[in-house]
Amino acid sequence: MAQVIDGYCTLGARRETALTAQQLLREMDAAGVEQAVIAPEDHELAIYHAAGNERIAAEARNARGRFIPACTVSPWRGAEAVDLLRRAVDSGARLLVLAPAGCLLYTSDA
Repeated sequence: MAQVIDGYCTLGARRETALTAQQLLREMDAAGVEQAVIAPEDHELAIYHAAGNERIAAEARNARGRFIPACTVSPWRGAEAVDLLRRAVDSGARLLVLAPAGCLLYTSDA
């Protein structure tokens, strides 16, 4: 039987996000989902990259393999973004989430 992985979940309690790790684990168990990718909340995707990455990495560690952590950086931060990405990967991140509109980065800008 194929492994079922939820491709993207946002843990948190701000704006439209209202999902704790414990709630997600219960929902995963009820639906037969083995793992879920978890990502930072909107404000962490846009501004608070390091804090969001650290929070998500900690949630993943606490879930003992059930969560696959994603991370985020702002391309505007240059070398700092590269360092932040390396730290996130070293902490377990397996997916990079970019939020162009949240970082005011538009591909149509010349």
